[in-house]
Amino acid sequence: MHNLQVRRHYAALKGFYLFAFLGTGSIIPLLSMYLTKEQHVSGSQVGLIHSVRL
Repeated sequence: MHNLQVRRHYAALKGFYLFAFLGTGSIIPLLSMYLTKEQHVSGSQVGLIHSVRL
């Protein structure tokens, strides 16, 4: 019984990390393009935004 609860806990944790990193990994590479093309932010400002985000 205890082993089943641990497996469910790990499955929920794995699902959370899957969607968190999947979302972050799909948005972050395009963020610099969006900022420079649409928001007219300079390259140094984009670097600052990426460094503060981490």
